[in-house]
Amino acid sequence: MRSQCRLVHFTLCELLVVVAFLAVLAVLGIPVYSDSLSKAQGVTCGGNLKAMGMALSIYSDDNDDVLLPAIRIYEQDPMQNWLYFLHYSHGLPNEGLMCPQERDTFAFGEIPPNVRPRMGFSYGMHYEGVSDNYNSLHPRFTRRQQREHGQVPSDHIWLGDSATDTLGRHPAVKEGCSALLSAHGGYYAEGEVHEGNGWYPVSVRHGGAANLLMFDGHVESLAGQELFAGDLAHWKPMFYDWKWQDRK
Repeated sequence: MRSQCRLVHFTLCELLVVVAFLAVLAVLGIPVYSDSLSKAQGVTCGGNLKAMGMALSIYSDDNDDVLLPAIRIYEQDPMQNWLYFLHYSHGLPNEGLMCPQERDTFAFGEIPPNVRPRMGFSYGMHYEGVSDNYNSLHPRFTRRQQREHGQVPSDHIWLGDSATDTLGRHPAVKEGCSALLSAHGGYYAEGEVHEGNGWYPVSVRHGGAANLLMFDGHVESLAGQELFAGDLAHWKPMFYDWKWQDRK
């Protein structure tokens, strides 16, 4: 028996139609993929904040309830900050100290011994709420002192998404120091600072919202306006009480 193969030929026009159809499907799928990727990055970011909060809580448990200050932790190198401590003294990996949605920032890489790294951070600590070791009257600020100030741990910001400094793509802060958040800094969105004066602003990079770790260890997602509503309710009590009254 003889079998015959039937050859099917496509015209150039038919091939162009197929290619155009596939291109349309790809274009339609890109927003869906981007949205899914953004949500996944937001979840990873929230996980990073929770892990850092656990490490900071362990530090307080092991140090008579004392909170890790935002900067001036090491006497021999006072400008190193809390993220530096979490990486080098607590062992948190570099990848867990960066928001995956802020691609231009980095934390710590391979550096020569005795050389201070140049860093652009995507997370900041509310330094006015923990003491930053600038005030010699309270060099060892504790969780008990926070409660005495009237803190509600589930309502008050500890860590969160921050804008990078001038080493990164977003020159949002007015000073070359990052890894900090301030109630007076406002929030950074679409290339500019809103609400505040630009000193250590929050970055609302997750669909117009920022991920924030509260002092009780849970993470909230708040939009820019929500962050500064209610007379800075999410930021009180602050270590420097007089700043409650003046946002200028």
